[in-house]
Amino acid sequence: MIREKIARIIKEEISKKLKESRADQLRRELDDAVNGTDYGYTPKDTGEDSTVARGRGLEVDDEPPKRQPEETLETLPPKIEYWPNGNKDRVIYRNRKGEYHRTDGPAIEWFFGNGQVRCREFCVDGKLHRTDGPAYEYFYENGQVRSRQFRVDGKLHRTDGPAYEYFYENGQVRCREFCVDGENLTKKKFLEKTKPKPTNCDIQITINGKAVSLEELQIFMKTKES
Repeated sequence: MIREKIARIIKEEISKKLKESRADQLRRELDDAVNGTDYGYTPKDTGEDSTVARGRGLEVDDEPPKRQPEETLETLPPKIEYWPNGNKDRVIYRNRKGEYHRTDGPAIEWFFGNGQVRCREFCVDGKLHRTDGPAYEYFYENGQVRSRQFRVDGKLHRTDGPAYEYFYENGQVRCREFCVDGENLTKKKFLEKTKPKPTNCDIQITINGKAVSLEELQIFMKTKES
């Protein structure tokens, strides 16, 4: 009788610990997304609400496969975990070195229990990297983008807009920052740095009251020389 009672108590404690562990994990992930920093990047105060942290990549606690000397670094088949309802919980791609790696899509994807994408990260050789869109995206459960980062070779980088953006659930921008090659810039400096350099077609001079581009003038001079 006593033995059965002890076994029941132990079983209840184990069940309680598992539930608490899962709850703590979710709380940590949400805290990281709202209050943490991502990939060593600390937000700079720009006057906007830039104390809002970058949506941090969620922790992955599975052990990476060990690399054998003769093995190459191609992408391995993904590791997939599921929610109790059968929906995907997370999908992770690695190379044989154990780094997050995929060249034809996100290397890491997390999902809400309803199947909606929660987070996705595009990684190459362990670094956030994407040249045709944001390398990191974090979503609200309604599908609205919560935050996104444009990174190249691990560095915050974008030349046609903010490299980091954080949104309210209604879609309004809460915070944005401009970065080029990992350098945080004010909007003014960003526009100066990314302003297209004038070409010969853009440079014009006036000859006898007529505006002529430098390119047209060069063509005219070559014709005269020939």
